[in-house]
Amino acid sequence: MSELEDLIPPEEDIDDQAHQVARTVLGSIWGLGKLFEELFITRVPRPIEKRLHIWRQMLIEVINKIQLHSQINMERLENDEEFASVLFHATWIAMKSHQKEKLTALRNAVINAACQIDIQEDEQLLFIRYLDELTPTHLCILKFFVQKYDSLVDLRSYEEIYKAFVSFLPSEQPSEISHEMFKLVCEDLKARVLMRVSSKVEDFSGLAGHGYLLLEADEIGPNIIVTQMGRNFLRYIEE
Repeated sequence: MSELEDLIPPEEDIDDQAHQVARTVLGSIWGLGKLFEELFITRVPRPIEKRLHIWRQMLIEVINKIQLHSQINMERLENDEEFASVLFHATWIAMKSHQKEKLTALRNAVINAACQIDIQEDEQLLFIRYLDELTPTHLCILKFFVQKYDSLVDLRSYEEIYKAFVSFLPSEQPSEISHEMFKLVCEDLKARVLMRVSSKVEDFSGLAGHGYLLLEADEIGPNIIVTQMGRNFLRYIEE
């Protein structure tokens, strides 16, 4: 048993056999020994240690869930370098966030990587990086553009789009996003090729420009676009 495996605490409410497999897989993939122990246990403040504990428990749940997937070969997973890379990058990012939405997205990414989702390796690692850079607000707005496409197709200004977004939010989650923040998030998504926005889109009053959101396959028209990469990103981070 590796030193990393020793760091995983017992879980009384998880079947002993499933728990042991989870420990073995995580230990065999990580295998960082003293480096991991020193970095995360002896040289970090207590809040980070708590985050590590929470993430470990989430990973054990992931492995247990993977075992229920009939097409997953656990022996293959232990030696899968692509999965190990996703897991390692996701772990570093998890240590830097307290936000439940991001941790859940990272967990889902690990599950999908283990299940060999039909997304190229480079794209998967890019999406993990995006989870580090983007906020839950970015994820919420991207989902909004996907789910409300039909109702947004004729909108021609950020003001109209923003009003639709506020209506999209659950009543118990009032919007605290300013016009500037909403526009910035859209620009961030555009910069990562998750969506495309025409320079003609009419901006908020007092900010700039005019125009439309364009559909990826269209040259003209007041259409909304979430690129195929944007759709893959959402698919990758959702269960």
